[in-house]
Amino acid sequence: MSKKKKIIIVLLIIASVLCVYKILDLTSYNFVKARAVNYLCDKYDADKNEFELVDYKPSEFYISSSGEWAQQLAFSDYSFEFKYKNKNLFVNRYKGKFYDDYQIDDIEKWCTEWLQQNVDEKIIGISLKSNNIGFYQKNTKTNNKYILSKKDAEDFVINCYSKKYPNCIFYYDEKIDEKDYQEERDYIKNTINKKLNSHMEFQVKIINRQYLTRTVMKPKTENDSWDWYIEYSSWYK
Repeated sequence: MSKKKKIIIVLLIIASVLCVYKILDLTSYNFVKARAVNYLCDKYDADKNEFELVDYKPSEFYISSSGEWAQQLAFSDYSFEFKYKNKNLFVNRYKGKFYDDYQIDDIEKWCTEWLQQNVDEKIIGISLKSNNIGFYQKNTKTNNKYILSKKDAEDFVINCYSKKYPNCIFYYDEKIDEKDYQEERDYIKNTINKKLNSHMEFQVKIINRQYLTRTVMKPKTENDSWDWYIEYSSWYK
């Protein structure tokens, strides 16, 4: 066998292996799940048996409407829900990288404390979703395995949003008359943007005492986390 034929055979074998790997990476539940668990173990320095699978959503192609008439073929990648240290977390994959929301409760707490200390003490919460972590990592070019801490709160408030998904900041003041709500909302928005030297778009909700006694943070729904990212197929770009 000539040297040229040997090279061609080797290249064909490599191409076949890569093709099989790509197919498994898109369609095989066990293959993608193993990669997701490896990502979590590497990030949180944990053992594989510490992560208990609760639920998952397979990858799928579907038709997405981007306007009144325009439709595109879209791709939704695998999503997993695991239980880790008595807490449920979602793992989502976007463009080949995994992201998780294990820290979401701590991040909400740190951001709220920062807003209280630096903007207005009557702010009682910032409502975050799983995708805010993804937006932060994308906007700051932070590694997906970076573990956030309290010192990142200010930076997170600035960079965790997108124009399509503005954050919601709860603001409690029982003395505010309902007719003055909009004025108060504008005041909080301007104060936050001035403090952060930014032009963020976000919602401010005035919370009265009756609402406060029921709940401050609304529970996250499954859809918030299952539909973390949608990646459009390059075929239709």
